[in-house]
Amino acid sequence: MTSASPSPDQTAPPSPRVEAEARAWMAYLLSGAHTPDEDEKLALWLAASPGHRRALETLQSGWMAIAEIEGVEDILSAPARMARPRAGRPAAPLRQRRGLVAGLLTAAACGVALIFAAPLLQPGPSEEIYLATTLGEIRAFDLSDGSRLTLDAGSEVTGRFTRDQRSLTLVDGNAYFDIARQPDRPLDVRAGEVRVEVLGTQFDIRRRQSETIVSVEDGHVAVTGAPGLPAVSLTSGFQVTYRKGKGFEASAPFDTARLAAWRRGQLYYVDTRLSDIIDDVNRYSPRPITLADQALGDMRLTMSFSANQIETMLAGLDEAYPLDIDYTSSEIHIYSVPE
Repeated sequence: MTSASPSPDQTAPPSPRVEAEARAWMAYLLSGAHTPDEDEKLALWLAASPGHRRALETLQSGWMAIAEIEGVEDILSAPARMARPRAGRPAAPLRQRRGLVAGLLTAAACGVALIFAAPLLQPGPSEEIYLATTLGEIRAFDLSDGSRLTLDAGSEVTGRFTRDQRSLTLVDGNAYFDIARQPDRPLDVRAGEVRVEVLGTQFDIRRRQSETIVSVEDGHVAVTGAPGLPAVSLTSGFQVTYRKGKGFEASAPFDTARLAAWRRGQLYYVDTRLSDIIDDVNRYSPRPITLADQALGDMRLTMSFSANQIETMLAGLDEAYPLDIDYTSSEIHIYSVPE
């Protein structure tokens, strides 16, 4: 039977900062003056890194080893031997004092072990997550589990992390998920009726009024929709579109470079409905853009442009298609013009 060698992070000594934090928490555990708030902070600190737990366990082991030191009873009971016994009460024999000191050390060590184990045995405190971007803002967020989320303009993500589960919801907009792999703590992401289940991977979800698109850049995800629909398995380079009331379209390959361009403020569209393009553009435009009718929205276009060049893009539409664009101080309206 072979055993795996420990990884570097399991053998490397803790950093001075982690050592100092571990000593502070050890002092807290030994003090006996515990509060729910501090216990929750300790649990979060332990869960943040395996190195934190190892550092505190090392200190705990050192404390429990004190009782095994030869002669420690004499050292710790020295002040007691120097004090005069109360009148009429003889000093306890040395053997008895040693037994008492050793018993106190063992009891204290066991007490520390129980205190230390308690936060690990109890369910971890939940972490509520709320991430949002404003109009025209693209922003990356680092999560406590090591994951990184990039939100498109005007997007919102909520969620909750516990010791056993990670859950996020794309409330609105578009988000890129670079998820830290934690086999013992899977993550699911919801976007309306769509649910994406992962262990650790990189993928993109775009949520629109008419559809939700899941695109996997690296790894593997399982995508489910409304109850009764079969799950869709996606691997690197494939995406699937879910339409409410219609279900999943067939998964298909996609251009990962073009999809990633929105994170740099560049928008690409291939055979895309004008209404969907306008939905995206409205996350950047200070003046909302509206379409006069559904037929206009169903036009399918292939185009690319920078998110900070919206009016240039609209001018190009006006020249290339039978459209009329009306600009006001607060809105932009697009009308169709009979040919």
